[in-house]
Amino acid sequence: MANWKSDSIVCVLLLCFYAVMFHESIGLKKAAQAYPQVLIIICTILTVALLAKSLLARRREEAGAQSAENARLSLMVIRDIAVICAAMIAYTALIRVLGYVTSSVLFITGVLLFLRIRKWHVVAAVSFGTTLFLWYMFNNLLGILLPAGVLI
Repeated sequence: MANWKSDSIVCVLLLCFYAVMFHESIGLKKAAQAYPQVLIIICTILTVALLAKSLLARRREEAGAQSAENARLSLMVIRDIAVICAAMIAYTALIRVLGYVTSSVLFITGVLLFLRIRKWHVVAAVSFGTTLFLWYMFNNLLGILLPAGVLI
């Protein structure tokens, strides 16, 4: 961890986000509460571990100067996180308008292209495969209807 400050800030922001999401998940039906809450708890544990690791890196960094390349890479990581968070916010806003299937395919495709995955068959397979698998799991196995939109 070259830049412990930015890592620590991102960890604290993620922990705040997890707290809000956990609070929001309390309002779900009992059958739908468990899965998101377990994921949030797992993410919280991993984020706390990352925060501890970045704070330990602080001690190592104080001993030596940080290179300009490491600082540039840290800024790129923060930019990538911000763009993907913005995409997630847009996804949640569009899911009620476009529906689950359309908005999920657009979201996953956009994130994969942003992450510089350029093979169209990989992007298409992951986007459609993930979306249809989760749709099947929620609709058929869990009995939770996902939002239908204009197109699908």
